[in-house]
Amino acid sequence: VPDARLLVIANAIETRELARDPIRPRGEGELRLVYVGRLVDTKGIADTIECIGRLCAEGRKIRLTIVGSGPEEGSLRSLVDQLGLSERVSFAGALFGDAKNEIWRSADVFAFPTFHNEGLPYSLLEAMAAGAVPVTTSVGAIPDVLTDGEHGLIVPARDHEAITDAFKRLDDDRQLLERLSHQGRERILSAYSVDRLAGDFRTLYTELLTPRSS
Repeated sequence: VPDARLLVIANAIETRELARDPIRPRGEGELRLVYVGRLVDTKGIADTIECIGRLCAEGRKIRLTIVGSGPEEGSLRSLVDQLGLSERVSFAGALFGDAKNEIWRSADVFAFPTFHNEGLPYSLLEAMAAGAVPVTTSVGAIPDVLTDGEHGLIVPARDHEAITDAFKRLDDDRQLLERLSHQGRERILSAYSVDRLAGDFRTLYTELLTPRSS
């Protein structure tokens, strides 16, 4: 349809609860990572656990909380036990509402080195709104949401060295971590909020319903 005019209206989330509190200082202390979503291999969760093992072997204070359920939960738990990470990696099960929002707000980093056939993951929008800095890949619409080094860090999928280095970089440079946290939230509030979504549809419908002058 060569004469068709296409308009893209991106996904959006309700941001009020996630962005309710000011972003806390990201100074010294344990780096807190979180994964929220379905427990399937293609989301890069096992890769994240392997990288946590490398960092803990270096003596770094780092913790991963895995939120969700899915077919790979058993194998992921086995991997955690195999690597001796039971005190550093925990499984919180499926969380919703306030409980999930609190997990987001307490996190420093959203660990999401996915190689799944993603569209635009709501978990990415939620993480950034809460101030959790994504370490993710350029899959699907993810690069439309964030710019590497501005709102988060983009790594090659399945590249354990690159994923480990990204976590290490954020652990070592807390000023960078805090800057990305603030800029990520600003990005979601300005471009991926429900208010923006409603405004886009309002503008579209107004335009469609306005008679054109002949």
